[in-house]
Amino acid sequence: MTIKKFTQREKLPTGGSFSNYLMANNSTMPEVGKYATQLRYTDRICYKVVEVSSDMKKVVLQILIAKADKSKPCGIGHQNWIFEETPYTFTIVWKRNAWRYNMSGEKLRVIFGEFPDYYYDWTF
Repeated sequence: MTIKKFTQREKLPTGGSFSNYLMANNSTMPEVGKYATQLRYTDRICYKVVEVSSDMKKVVLQILIAKADKSKPCGIGHQNWIFEETPYTFTIVWKRNAWRYNMSGEKLRVIFGEFPDYYYDWTF
């Protein structure tokens, strides 16, 4: 079976994080046990991939809570993060050339990878 790559294409935004815009144009594929990062206006939120359908178009994500690692001295905005798993999951689907929430159909920008890539913008 050949695995088809899904490529997300985003238009250049008028605001928000340019880094998140660049990261959103990707073709990363989900794998069970690895991580997903949702790209928001400036922030990034992390999830763990717990299930992937055989056609790779349906993914179940587990919500992770990011807490600052207080064992290392860093200032605000430069924390190392500890990720705690929660029992809460939700499903996203690949539909109309984008990842979308299964229930609402609302589009979300998400990338998949080896590590969680959490970022909180302290400037707001």
